[in-house]
Amino acid sequence: MRPHPALAPSLVGLLFFTLLALRVGSTDGFRYLRPIQAGELLSRPAVLLPGQVPIRGVGYDGQFYFYIAQDPFLRKPETATSLDNSLRYRRILYPFLAWLLSLGQRQLLPFVLVALNVLAATAVVTISALAAIRAGRSPWLALAVGLFPGLWIPIMLDLTEPLQLALLAAGMLAGSSGLLLLSCLAKETSAVALLTEGARHLLARRWRPAGRQAFALAVLAGWSLFVWRTVRAHESTLGGHLLDPPGAPFLLLARDLVPQPARAMFLLVAVLICLLALVRLAWARDGGAWAGAAYALVGLAAGSDTWSDPTAYFRVIAGAVVLVFPSWCLARDRAGTILLALGVVAGLATAIVVLVF
Repeated sequence: MRPHPALAPSLVGLLFFTLLALRVGSTDGFRYLRPIQAGELLSRPAVLLPGQVPIRGVGYDGQFYFYIAQDPFLRKPETATSLDNSLRYRRILYPFLAWLLSLGQRQLLPFVLVALNVLAATAVVTISALAAIRAGRSPWLALAVGLFPGLWIPIMLDLTEPLQLALLAAGMLAGSSGLLLLSCLAKETSAVALLTEGARHLLARRWRPAGRQAFALAVLAGWSLFVWRTVRAHESTLGGHLLDPPGAPFLLLARDLVPQPARAMFLLVAVLICLLALVRLAWARDGGAWAGAAYALVGLAAGSDTWSDPTAYFRVIAGAVVLVFPSWCLARDRAGTILLALGVVAGLATAIVVLVF
């Protein structure tokens, strides 16, 4: 019996993501506290493991999912007060699954958080390979998605994107509003897929699937409002720092192009990926194309705090790449080809820096 065609690229992806996990683990004796990056300004002794020393400053985003994974029902006041923004709790799915898989044993969480992301990133490659096969393309093309840095950087930082993107890709491939809702519970930016899919069904007068998308959006809105009103973090916002300021990527690109050309090149690649996702609507108008364009638009609306950090802006546009890929497999348009090629180049350059240096 021959193995499924999607198996080989999935195994290659799994190997790559495992190497990244081992690379980050080697930096702290495989305790896997490094990806958490707990900062001394927000962390409390109660949310740190024995021997875990916080770094100077605010730390990085992965710490907040680590705190929530220890106490997903917020029974301890220290959990909420250690969060920079209540929207971290809105992304409950990743830390909740980590809590479940660790059987509530907090000392296992550093390992579970990384392993969960390795498996989720591999699932993105597998689902992309299945989408390629469905469109009559080679499953090996899915590695273009697997190489995109916005998918694998979160493995090294305990972030939510791999799980979000796996559910987003699965939801679009299966046409499932339930999976898309779960993706939103990993990171709310997947809501654009619910919106665009709902609009497509509505325009085609497919009332039942349109109703399912609307119901999922209503559930997400209710959850977001509940978290916003009840979780007492340092800050509580519904939209994060969107449009703060408007046109942040273009302003930063203009600022950095001459004094920091190397930094500006990575930023330029990310901006071009977003613009190509929008431009390709001239040739492709399937569900993935519309959702990918909407996701890119949300990415361009992110604030300067996101677009000044390469690890952040590649993550914030990763959904556009994942959504465009199956659309490109069908349309085979030039804009999609350039978009994916840029993603591969950015991924290879970033991987060389991470794995070698």
